[in-house]
Order: sequence, then C-alpha cells, then structure tokens
Amino acid sequence: MGKTCQICGKPSGLYPLCKDCFVLRDNGEVIKDEESGKWIRVEKDNQSNNTSAQILSQTKNDNCIFCGKASSGKPFCKDCYYECRDLEDEIDRNKKPFELRDYYYNLKSANYRIVALKNVIYNCKKMVALANITNDSYDDTSLVSRVIEDVKEIIENKKQKKEVKINNFTEQADSQKSGIIRTIDGHIVKSKGEEIVDNILYTNGICHCYEKKVVEISTDERTIQSDWFIPITGAKGIYVEYWGMTTPDYLKNKEEKKKLYKEKNIPLIEIQKEDVNNYSDLNQRIVQEYNTLKEIIKKTI
Repeated sequence: MGKTCQICGKPSGLYPLCKDCFVLRDNGEVIKDEESGKWIRVEKDNQSNNTSAQILSQTKNDNCIFCGKASSGKPFCKDCYYECRDLEDEIDRNKKPFELRDYYYNLKSANYRIVALKNVIYNCKKMVALANITNDSYDDTSLVSRVIEDVKEIIENKKQKKEVKINNFTEQADSQKSGIIRTIDGHIVKSKGEEIVDNILYTNGICHCYEKKVVEISTDERTIQSDWFIPITGAKGIYVEYWGMTTPDYLKNKEEKKKLYKEKNIPLIEIQKEDVNNYSDLNQRIVQEYNTLKEIIKKTI
C-alpha cells in the first residue's frame, strides 16, 4: 500500500508528498519541519523570497544539464530535479553551513578524478542538493548561485574526455581487470578493504585524503605514512589506519606505528581486516569515532 501526501492526503506512492505538493515545495509554500521531520504548509507572509528553486530557475536552459532532455527553459528536467531533491534526505541537515560548503567543494574536487560519467552525474546532483539545503535552511546563497555553472563545467569536462578515442588497452587499464581499485571519489587504493573504508568516509561527507605523511611523527630519521587523514581545523585532524595484513613484518610495523600514535597522543581510528566484513557496523563506528574525536580536537583549540 502506497503512502499518502503529508499535506493534502492524496495518494503519493513511495513519496511523502504528491506531485502537486512537490510543486508547492519547490515554490517555498511547503517546507520540512526540522523538529518533527514532517512536511508542513507555510503562510505566504513567512515564505522566503529567495528559495533555491527560484534562484536555480533564473538560469535558462533549453535542455537538462544532466540528461539532455527538454527542460522547458530550466536547468533540469523534472525527473532530474526531483532526484536532486530526494538526495537531500541523504544529507545531515544538522551540519553547519561551513560543513555543507566543505562537503560541496570536496564533491566538486572529487568529480575531476572520477572516471565513470554516471558517478560524476550522481555527485553533481548531490552538489545541487547541498546547495538547496544551504540556501533553504540557512539563507546562504553562496552555493545555489554557482552550482549550475560548476555542474556544467564538470560535465562538459568529463564529456570532452569521453570524446577522446579510447583503445582497448586504455579501457582495460581503467578498470579493475588490470588490478586497479578505484573508490567512488576517485582514489586508487591497494585493496578491497581500503576501498570500503574510503567509500564510507566519502558517503558520510567526511573530507579526507589518502596516504598522508604523519607530520607529528615524521622526522629526518623516519617517515610515517597514514592510510587516511581527516582534516578538522588547521593542521590538526584525525588519522585512519586499516590494518589489512598479517605477515610478521607487517605486524611488527603495525605495533611500532600504534606505539608512536599513542606516545604523541594523536587522534586515530583503527580498522582491522575483519571489520570490513560487516559494513553496517563499520560505517556506524567510523562515524561515531569521527564525531567523538572531532569534538575532542575542537576543545583543545
């Protein structure tokens, strides 16, 4: 049995709003109540004169910038626009404006490394979702005013590269058939376990870099490299280590690194090889440890 619209009570299929009330939402007449999580109608006097839908519609396009279908003079067709709106539910609305902006620019940067066009388009739609939330929740137009041009530039750049003649060798080298493991955000990692961890960081909007020198430990005598680094503020952040091997030399190096992290009191998230077998638990733990360590770092500033 399908759902009924939270505003008018009409059948709405799998969605909380019917098609007519989705239009009202786009016009700013329906908003989601932050406390209850339900959609409500707002009085006209309380409506923003600067909704994301209104700002985005100011950019005129004959065709949708995502799929190329006719879009009635708007930057997106209805299907792609609603997909962008649906992606808003995957984003934590409790994030502060600067965190939403960081997430946006992290996605933008990742798009230039990603090979598959479908993944690029997905990221671009999430960029639109972030721009919508930043504007509608915080009245911050910095993203919604630029997202169309950013997305156009990214997709055009990717399409131009697609037009370059690709031979069989290139196709094979760009796939996992040649041993390359590429994460969603474009990092090339060494194992399936590292791919899982990197994708968890990415899908939770945690800005990260892969294989970074641990500056708190590295000296002229020895350089320590972490699997990931999560910047929090300035040069301070959280390191992540995935212990994915069990050879004697590896285990010896592992214990030495753990000792150095502890001696220097460096924030560290440790992931064992067997942890990646339970994605749900690992995803939850990484997010919890990240949030806990982030707050500890902020208190030391």
